[in-house]
Amino acid sequence: ADAPRSDGEPHPLHELVVDKQTELKRFAKVLNTMATILGPLAKPATYFDAKKALSAVATAKAKLPSEMLGRSDGEQLLDHLKEQLDERIAQAEAGLGRELGLICTARGLKMKVLSREEPVELRIAPFGIVIHRSKGEAQIQFAREVIERVPAEADAIMVGYDAAIARLEGPFEPEDFLKDCLRAWQASRAATGVKGDRVEITAFLPYLALQRQEKKFHRDPMQKSFRDYTRVQFAWDVMRLQEARTFVCDGWRLNIGAASGTSASNKARVIFMEDEHGQGEFKLTVYFSREEVE
Repeated sequence: ADAPRSDGEPHPLHELVVDKQTELKRFAKVLNTMATILGPLAKPATYFDAKKALSAVATAKAKLPSEMLGRSDGEQLLDHLKEQLDERIAQAEAGLGRELGLICTARGLKMKVLSREEPVELRIAPFGIVIHRSKGEAQIQFAREVIERVPAEADAIMVGYDAAIARLEGPFEPEDFLKDCLRAWQASRAATGVKGDRVEITAFLPYLALQRQEKKFHRDPMQKSFRDYTRVQFAWDVMRLQEARTFVCDGWRLNIGAASGTSASNKARVIFMEDEHGQGEFKLTVYFSREEVE
């Protein structure tokens, strides 16, 4: 029975292997199809907007081949995702504010409700919190710029809050900052050839970013040693100047001119300067003036 077949007929053992190989190839094709279908759902950004994520889940389920329906781990995963996303939206629309308030109280933070309409707006100093309940997304903002995007869940919002603090806080010496601003103002005036003392913030910031670099960048200015200095960071540092009540250094006073009219509506040219309570206005220019020092 184990001797090779001489009549040209397939051996039973050979047929067994071929059948198993065919089955495995078909299974591999199904797995590859499932992996492709799950592709959009494997991106972290998909889950910032719960409604869009739900739509992506529905699209994925609609693409499942008929042989995978009712007996597929992939289908079970999609059903689980839908259940979790539905629950997240429901929680965001229910007790999120209460839970967030309890966490703030426990941490010694004050939470203020600014608007209960969609999107909900809160203030947990020094940040604004904008919650899109229908999307299941929350934004941590400062200077009316989004710093962090997180799921609309109390714990996730506080993680985003801490991440925003870590990003913006750090060693800060008011006099050093003012000196950097003075040098940046002088450089931007010379580079732009502007008439008068006022330089628009957008022309001033690149030069301030260079001044705020660490020594290793100035020794060897390479991309890997460059440290970002953003519009939000500038607004944050100006807030720290306000808290220190220091705007004068070596007889020079830093002034930040308010935007008005059409300039205030062009958000690319202006920065909203605010204090920790969110009070402030849009600013357009930077300039220094001499101040007598006793």
